[in-house]
Amino acid sequence: MKSALAATMTAVAFLASMASAETNFDQKKTAQLKRVEERIIHLQEERACIQAAGNQEALKACHEKFRNEVKTDKANRRK
Repeated sequence: MKSALAATMTAVAFLASMASAETNFDQKKTAQLKRVEERIIHLQEERACIQAAGNQEALKACHEKFRNEVKTDKANRRK
């Protein structure tokens, strides 16, 4: 009887951890998709800036602007 109870409790604990792992997976997946979407938006904005650049100075300004944004984003993710 005690071994059946122990087996049942072990099974319940295992199933609970599996449900938790599934939730954790979904959260990680959602966060990763959000980061990818943010990167896509950033790249599209950078491309538009580069396409609109009419001279070397404007092109350099695009490069500096987006390089600084990337550095800021990386620093924020590390916090």
